[in-house]
Amino acid sequence: MTCLSAVYGMETPAYQHILHPTYPDSAAAQGQDPAQLMAQMLANWNTGLTALHQALTHPDQTVPLVPYGTSLAPGDLGTIPEGDLPAGLPAWMRSDEPWASRQGATPADKCATIVVQIPADQRPF
Repeated sequence: MTCLSAVYGMETPAYQHILHPTYPDSAAAQGQDPAQLMAQMLANWNTGLTALHQALTHPDQTVPLVPYGTSLAPGDLGTIPEGDLPAGLPAWMRSDEPWASRQGATPADKCATIVVQIPADQRPF
């Protein structure tokens, strides 16, 4: 008997494979249409979220699932609450400002090189 079966009456938790939030940007860098990629990612999310929503047999609060459209709306974008991030993460990593970028002369170099730079207005020094 596992903890899942003892506590929740299930052997395997519900899960879905979904596209990473950076998918549209990274795939667009290869010449694909960003709007089409965003719509594809959000459709993938809607499929996964629908399956997960249906798997919640004992939710703390019953909330209707509101699917994404074909593009992100302003209300879909927000700052991740500090408590949802690892303890001690610097403020600049929690900011909405970009702080990491891929760089390189070739596609392989760009894939293998991530440059981290603290935004100027976030530097504590």
